[in-house]
Amino acid sequence: LQTRSMMKCAAFPDRDLAEKLANLYFEHANPQMPILHRADFMEMLDRTYSLDEKNRSPRSLYILNIVFAIGAGIIFEDKPSSDEKQDGRDHSPSSSSKRPRLSSHQHQPEEYHASAIIHLESFLGNTASGDGSGALEELQAVLLLASFALLRPVAPGLWYIVGVAMRLAVDLG
Repeated sequence: LQTRSMMKCAAFPDRDLAEKLANLYFEHANPQMPILHRADFMEMLDRTYSLDEKNRSPRSLYILNIVFAIGAGIIFEDKPSSDEKQDGRDHSPSSSSKRPRLSSHQHQPEEYHASAIIHLESFLGNTASGDGSGALEELQAVLLLASFALLRPVAPGLWYIVGVAMRLAVDLG
């Protein structure tokens, strides 16, 4: 699962962009495949942004970055709204008029994915050494990776990721 991406890593977004990406995730992706509890996630987001960079946990950095990746994938996959279609102007992704509030700081979904994968090994290593209660968090991490893999092809591949998730689910009973 920890296959390194060839993309450069995205910088951790500012708080405003982070909330917008998280809202896109919870409005579009999480209702279809509910993996995270929104209140718990927002609490983690608040806690993470209140800490210095060096004090942030691998778990929160992985989960936040993979959610940002999924949210960014929703932005880039978004169809033009009806008012954009009516005005007859070109609204290609390179156009500065498409989502101007996000475009100046927005990274590609694969760049957020690369940032998440860097923290996955540390996160899974910390949960494996615990008392066994981290198995559900491991499953959430793998399911978030699978959710991203539905939007964009990533190594090691969706079938492998789903297989890992199934084994974790069986182990959980």
